[in-house]
Amino acid sequence: SVEYAVNQLVAIAVRALSPGINDPFLAMDCVDQLGAALIHLAEKSVPSGYRYDKKGKLRLITSSINYQTVMDLAFHQIRRYAVSSVAVTIRLLETIAAVAGFVRTSDAREAIMRHAEMIKRSSKRTIAEEQDRQDVQDRYVSVLEALGEQ
Repeated sequence: SVEYAVNQLVAIAVRALSPGINDPFLAMDCVDQLGAALIHLAEKSVPSGYRYDKKGKLRLITSSINYQTVMDLAFHQIRRYAVSSVAVTIRLLETIAAVAGFVRTSDAREAIMRHAEMIKRSSKRTIAEEQDRQDVQDRYVSVLEALGEQ
């Protein structure tokens, strides 16, 4: 399933960000792959969770995946573990900006804004260097531009 694949990439990224491994490049590769998956998903229409027989009678209700859930799975944990890595924080925002250019629904746009704002807020608290904070702010602005907000 989509959730399983996303969780596998997130697990690799989080492990890469652990103090014992400390491999931000591997984490950024995972973020890139997650971004590619989110772009692919944005270009698809999500099928309904309702399944009908040939006569049009409802036969099955399944859970349906939504864009916000996938974004949450993809970015929440990585954002939390990346607080000490400016490079990964910046890559998260670059990836979100790239994804923003492909989303079509208001729910997806809201999810993108929510994640970009969380990253911006946490960077203000955790990044000591002013220039690094400015680099994060610049990438945040690129998300807004990709969404047509500025």
